[in-house]
Amino acid sequence: MKYDDITPSMRMFIGNREGFRRIGFSADDLYCECAPSLELAGALGVYCTLKTRGKEFRVWCGPAESTEAVAAEYARVAKAAENKTLDTGSYERIWQESEVRARTVDLLRALMAKGIAVPQPDAN
Repeated sequence: MKYDDITPSMRMFIGNREGFRRIGFSADDLYCECAPSLELAGALGVYCTLKTRGKEFRVWCGPAESTEAVAAEYARVAKAAENKTLDTGSYERIWQESEVRARTVDLLRALMAKGIAVPQPDAN
């Protein structure tokens, strides 16, 4: 699977999810969410959602055609990642273009303002 095989909204989700993982959040706390979007006046949007210790933080990733389309694409991309058929160069490009990477400092401030503890790196 290559970069252009993935919709822009799903690419942003993948990149943002990777950003949360690199910050230190568990994959178990990260979700692909399709919901009505303030950014699109109520139309469906894709979010990378962090749920941890009873708190939630969402990063908007882009518009969604439908909940079913997002779920199907998420399953397809997850399978490609699991089978290691997601092109490494494409994955790195997706990470480089993510909002979490571009605005890491703003994200960390927003997480802390919401009372979400940012994982501390291991001392080892």
